Amino acid sequence: MTLPGRSGIKRKVLLVAVFPAAAVTLLLTLAFSIVQTLGSEQSLRDRGLAMVRQLAPATEYGVYSGNADILRSLVSAVMTEADVRGVVVRNASGATLVKSGPGTVTSPELDPRANALATAYSADGKSLLFQVPILQTEFPGGDFVENEHTVGNGGEAGFRTGARVLGWVTVELSRERTRAYQTTTWLNSTLIALSVLALSAILALRMGRRITEPIMTLRDAVDRLEQGDLDVEVRTGAEDELQSLEAGINAMAKALKSSHTDLEERVNRATLDLRQALSALERRNTELDDARRGAESANLAKSAFLANMSHEIRTPLNGIQGFLLLLSKTGLDTRQRDFVQKIETSARTLLTLLNDVLDFSKLEVGRMDVVQTEFDLRELLDDSVSIGIPEARRKGLELVVIVDADVRARLRGGADRIAQVVKNLVSNAVKFTAVGEVVVRAERARQPAARESVRISVADTGIGISAQDRERLFKPFTQLDEGMGRSYGGTGLGLVIAKSLVERMGGTITMDSVPGKGSTFSFVLPLEPGTPHVADRTRASILAGRRILVLAKNRSVAIALEQILNRWDACVETAGELAQAAGRSCEVMILDELFPAREIARALESSQSRPAGEAPNVILLEHPDAHGRTDFGLRQQCSGFLSRPPRSDDVGNLLCRIFTGMTDARRSARSSAPDWQVPSEAARRMRVLLADDSSINRQFLSTWLTQIGAQVDEVGDGAGAVELGKSRTYDLILMDLHMPNIDGLQAAARIREIESGSHATPIVAITADATQESQDLLRASAINDCLVKPVDEQQLLRAIEKWCPSYSLAATAAALATDERPPEPLQDEVVDKALGLRLASGNSELWHGSLRNLARRLPAHQVELEQAVQAGDLRQARELAHRIVGAASYCGANDLAQAARQLEEAASGEDTTSAWAAWRNFSAAVPRLIAWIRAQP
Repeated sequence: MTLPGRSGIKRKVLLVAVFPAAAVTLLLTLAFSIVQTLGSEQSLRDRGLAMVRQLAPATEYGVYSGNADILRSLVSAVMTEADVRGVVVRNASGATLVKSGPGTVTSPELDPRANALATAYSADGKSLLFQVPILQTEFPGGDFVENEHTVGNGGEAGFRTGARVLGWVTVELSRERTRAYQTTTWLNSTLIALSVLALSAILALRMGRRITEPIMTLRDAVDRLEQGDLDVEVRTGAEDELQSLEAGINAMAKALKSSHTDLEERVNRATLDLRQALSALERRNTELDDARRGAESANLAKSAFLANMSHEIRTPLNGIQGFLLLLSKTGLDTRQRDFVQKIETSARTLLTLLNDVLDFSKLEVGRMDVVQTEFDLRELLDDSVSIGIPEARRKGLELVVIVDADVRARLRGGADRIAQVVKNLVSNAVKFTAVGEVVVRAERARQPAARESVRISVADTGIGISAQDRERLFKPFTQLDEGMGRSYGGTGLGLVIAKSLVERMGGTITMDSVPGKGSTFSFVLPLEPGTPHVADRTRASILAGRRILVLAKNRSVAIALEQILNRWDACVETAGELAQAAGRSCEVMILDELFPAREIARALESSQSRPAGEAPNVILLEHPDAHGRTDFGLRQQCSGFLSRPPRSDDVGNLLCRIFTGMTDARRSARSSAPDWQVPSEAARRMRVLLADDSSINRQFLSTWLTQIGAQVDEVGDGAGAVELGKSRTYDLILMDLHMPNIDGLQAAARIREIESGSHATPIVAITADATQESQDLLRASAINDCLVKPVDEQQLLRAIEKWCPSYSLAATAAALATDERPPEPLQDEVVDKALGLRLASGNSELWHGSLRNLARRLPAHQVELEQAVQAGDLRQARELAHRIVGAASYCGANDLAQAARQLEEAASGEDTTSAWAAWRNFSAAVPRLIAWIRAQP
């Protein structure tokens, strides 16, 4: 055993043996010494009391008679006693009659005229003084000593009342001999205790050695056994229990040796069997490895096949869809247009099939990525349902998006995958619904506090799903209409992909259906909160508390609008009949165009007939077929229009324009031209380089670009793109990836090398390769963006707006200008023209009119603000500044909006001094805005 263990046993044995003896010895020594000390002190006191009690009666006569010789003889006799240091006899007047002993002193604690027996220590503590009065014995009552009683702290005794005091006797006893005795007693006791402790320790050490040495021997034997020495035989010479332990260890060693021998034999046999098994397993692993490599090769071949198939199909499909769009814009008769629509439908179906097969392939090999980004849930759902709008309008279905107001506007998650799931569910819902509506709804669901859990459901009024079909609903390549002559079509992969994506994002998807009544698919996703958008705060500051009346025939549409408006704290009322609007006061009325035209006319007439200042602005929620349903005269009375399904951003922007005076109540109906179209005079200033080895793709892309006025240079390979990039400057480069000689990636890298540091032309790839490997290569390359074939017109124009914003804004400004002069700079310290045009939906005249209206009201507002601040009415100043912030923000007047916002904050803090300073800044911003407006053409 190791030394620490051995020392530990010895310490414990020593502690067990010595501690009781030490404790008993210490207690006895202390008790004996204390008793002896107290006893010697008490003995000295008793002797002193006895002496003084005997001396007092003996000196009575001598004191009474004044015979000093008698007193001296008595005192001399007392001085011969041990420890007596001095004796003093005094008469009744206090005069000393006899004094013996040089060391006698009086104590300050001793009253020289005390009428009772008293004791006290001397000043130096070396003596003990005893004083007793000398009483005349002729008084009745007997001896005073017999009648004494102890009083006080000095052993004082009281005598019979009326006794005559003749004098006093004081005896001083030395404490030196008593102290010496006490010291000797303590010393002897200590020596005895130490002797006992030493003897106990010696005995304990000897006893511990007799116990620990056999234990150490046994422990060493166990250590040897542990190390594998099975030939151990212990001989300790111990008795009793240790002898039994010794025999047990020896027996255990023999048993272990026998077991070890048997185990070795078994291990040898098992090793032989294992070697044979490993040989067989190695052969099996070789076969499995060959099979795995074959499977991987097949999987790679499948992936390569799918990638090639995607590329080879998307390229001609891109041409088909492009030329179909161009063909649809030419003069076609009814039969030809029907043929074009059917071809376009078939092309979209083929593209859907291709996308589903590729997505399913990615899910099979676990390569479907979910990229986490911030997104606006309402905007995402509005965009996602757009895939079903054409078919829903063709069938006459109501397609509605409802997002509860308590759902957070900005979230973080897999936005692209959420949109893919919603698009899939909406497409299925529209496909399987003939009459009624399809409602997409988002609401909050319970989830851990740190996350925002959202439930998104898609409900329809379609054919429903039977109980037996639900079991195979989420199985791949399964279609529920197999027995119906394939009337609905589809790949049978959509729901499988949707379920896999939802689960990959950490959510769950469920389905509830009643045959003949409809189905509801819903999925719950845990999402992270996002950063609130400044546009929501601006809209809330303008729309909070505004009274808005929604008149819609469809209850779901009314709920959708109500939730959109509740998001910005507007006061919303809804009604399903126009008659219910009678007598209701509101600032804006949203009117459904599905009501009969006659009822709409009466409602507009009734609203316009109200007193001045009470007539509401009317927004028309258009019928799916807006052309010709409501006559032009009625539409002229509307302040704005909303499409179906109403988009959240469209509703917010239109209402903000109305409440900030940026819309004309009698503007004409909207043009049917797409919002993206711009005049060719502006577009010609944009130069585009188009590189694609397919002449068909170059032709229809060039045609699209030319239609919007762009100047296009075409090349058929990457080398040509590099050459043109050296000699010319372009606003945008559209580059196919797979081209002969030099591919798109190489061409983009070379163009970047020859560009100057101050100019980098946006390069947008156009490819039919939708695989993840291709996307990874693009992210690591010099290419800015990617469009996957087939590319439609809207995708192309969104890419132009994204990468060429100066072109887009300049074109818009030129289109809306009244003369041919080039537009002013887009950004200004006083007014943000780009923001103003965007908020006015590109209507330059409307925007300038709003700025002029704001400028006309500013002097009056400035006076009202000054009066409010001067009067200390900061609440009024805050409300007025708040209204100016909203109006200025929606005109793009950033300088004025910032000054008004500072004034609002200062007024909110109830600080008049800060409010005055903010008012001065606001007053300086007003003439700057007016001067800027006057400087405009």
